[in-house]
Amino acid sequence: MNKGIQSVGFTLIELLVVIAIIAILAAILFPVFAQAREAARLTQCASNMRQLGVALLSYANDYDEGLPLRKETILVTPGDPCSEEYRENVCRTWKHFVLPYVKNADIFICSTNPLARSRDQASANPEEAPTAAVCPPNQRIEPFFRRGYFYYHAFFKSSFTAGTRAWWWGLNYRLTAITHPATAILVGENKDVYPDYGPWMPYLCPRPSCPGDWDGSPYSNWGARHRGSDKRMNLAFADGHVKFTHLHETCRPINDDHSNMWQYDPDGNYTYTTCGSGNYNWIKRLCYTLQFANDP
Repeated sequence: MNKGIQSVGFTLIELLVVIAIIAILAAILFPVFAQAREAARLTQCASNMRQLGVALLSYANDYDEGLPLRKETILVTPGDPCSEEYRENVCRTWKHFVLPYVKNADIFICSTNPLARSRDQASANPEEAPTAAVCPPNQRIEPFFRRGYFYYHAFFKSSFTAGTRAWWWGLNYRLTAITHPATAILVGENKDVYPDYGPWMPYLCPRPSCPGDWDGSPYSNWGARHRGSDKRMNLAFADGHVKFTHLHETCRPINDDHSNMWQYDPDGNYTYTTCGSGNYNWIKRLCYTLQFANDP
């Protein structure tokens, strides 16, 4: 007697159950994997920044405690402290100065930053930064650096008298002028074409989160977009350590002289009386505009 061959397989309902289980597991695990990848990128960007901070300190050690200028600065018209003229060479920036101490241009790249593939002021094409004075193509110096990390050159800590031309250019800015190195920012993260930045740059982000946007960009000019935020970033300090923190924390008084991480007193009135008179309270612009920003 012949017996029929029975086929063994899954029913439609069983297949749907398996698919549903896989979908649920994927929904649970994919965000975990994404968070793990972001944590790895954050760690790598912090490591890069730590190396840049150490490079700046090594540079200062070799130059009698002098920190590098934002860009190569040339005296073009000698004169008295109020009339001498200087010019910045946008083709040679602090990145070129500290490169010998890191020996790898990739250190200047943070992969989380959405503008990491765009060149900075010393290397950008005019169409990449139509409002910035970029280096002419025939004067560019390799390697061509990307955007991502900025150097904070606190010009007002220069040893020259406030108001003089040398002071405005931040000449002779030294480690010895930094009274609280553990809380003094040296390097931070941004998306702008400028490789040097400071608290005089306003916080701009897409409307309606901010009163003013950054040339229609979907991002802020500050930060590297870590964990979906432009306000949380890695910062390297003058004692060599790196910290992941919120921009708001940089504005609050943190030292015994009531200064913040930008080395100024938020309640101070900053004026000069040499070579004319005026104020430079505009160094507080970031912290002022930050209070009106509602983005993450």
